[in-house]
Amino acid sequence: MKPLLLVFNKCDAPATVSQSDLELVLSLSDLQRVLKSQLNVMEVSAVTGHGVPAMLDWMVKTGAVTGAPIVQQQQLMSQQQPAIGAFSPVGYGADLGKALKSVCKVFATTASPNYATPWQMHAQSKSTASGFVIAPISQRRILTNAHAVANQVQVQLRKHGNAKKFTAKVLSVGHECDIAMLTVEDEEFWTGVEALDIGGLPGMQESVSVVGYPTGGDNVCVTKGVVSRIDRQQYSHGRTSLLALQIDAAINSGNSGGPVIKGDKVIGIAFQCLTQGENIGYVIPVPVIHHFLEDLARHNGEQEMPI
Repeated sequence: MKPLLLVFNKCDAPATVSQSDLELVLSLSDLQRVLKSQLNVMEVSAVTGHGVPAMLDWMVKTGAVTGAPIVQQQQLMSQQQPAIGAFSPVGYGADLGKALKSVCKVFATTASPNYATPWQMHAQSKSTASGFVIAPISQRRILTNAHAVANQVQVQLRKHGNAKKFTAKVLSVGHECDIAMLTVEDEEFWTGVEALDIGGLPGMQESVSVVGYPTGGDNVCVTKGVVSRIDRQQYSHGRTSLLALQIDAAINSGNSGGPVIKGDKVIGIAFQCLTQGENIGYVIPVPVIHHFLEDLARHNGEQEMPI
């Protein structure tokens, strides 16, 4: 028996949802979000064929619907479903959609040196962080935090909506400014990827969004906040005092290296938070990012800090 997607609309006229929208739906919660963002939808349910009359009867008797019910039948074939972690872009702004095609999850295997016995290394450990592709895409550059790949043995990247991990190459690491540049040689990785442009320094109280893969889940996460302070701060990784932005958007473990965006431009890189405070996160601003990139261009890929 084919499953049915049953949509009840509060409008007098029946609403319509395109077949392509339904093919991108992973769950009822995703469908409900898509429909609420586009239509005046009150309820979404999934029932088997024999349950449709009973559901309609119950909804009408209880007054749960005031308009015409719409039933769209969709065979949920496995080959039509997107990969684990994918989602429907419908209902998201173009700016955020571009960021989601740029951001990636960083999987790092590291082994720090043992200074007490320098002939051997400490045991290997694994960690995750975030990264993003920067324009121009022809240069195939990915930025993340230096502390995310410091003492790396292996670095892998996973795109949003793709379960495959791609081996990454570390091109340069700036420990003082806590920025690292990566690339991926596999052509498959760059299919469907979009690059983010670097913007300018935001003003106080301007709204920004943090995109990344923080702890608490495996999929991408987006948090919003405002710029609350622009000041010199101690960078915990490099022990250097450089310009930083303070924002009230949540930045947690795993967010490190993710883009902080305003519109469709990158205004910084998430890199640390104040553990004693509440929603106090710090962002590497555009002037520091530009300094890092200009150093690489000026010295043939060799990074020279501090500022």
